[in-house]
Amino acid sequence: MTFAPSAIPMATLWTLAGPLGAATRTDLLLTVLILAGALLLAAAILKLVDRWRKQADDDILSAQDQLAHFQQLHWRGELSKEEFERIQSKLGERIRQEEASANPAGPPNHPDKPGNPPPPETGTRPQPPG
Repeated sequence: MTFAPSAIPMATLWTLAGPLGAATRTDLLLTVLILAGALLLAAAILKLVDRWRKQADDDILSAQDQLAHFQQLHWRGELSKEEFERIQSKLGERIRQEEASANPAGPPNHPDKPGNPPPPETGTRPQPPG
């Protein structure tokens, strides 16, 4: 005896597929939850790596920033005048190289040309008040 698809009542089909259909929905839900969790974990890892990368970029100081730091150390008396002048001469060369590479078409700054103030006598700035 052959049954045509329309001859089987719909309720019988639902009862036959019921436990199988429920398991499939549960599996699908678990799969979706696992994928969502994996995506959230990946996003958190990417955020941490990005924060670490930006922090590493902040740790790299330019020659001007380093010179300002050493100048503060000199003002506080943690560096002698000779030490600061030696550091200043080395960093001054790096600052000139950075400026030259950043602005290759611009004219170089010469202290003896008009328009540029002369350098201070000691090469250091006076101590700030306080």
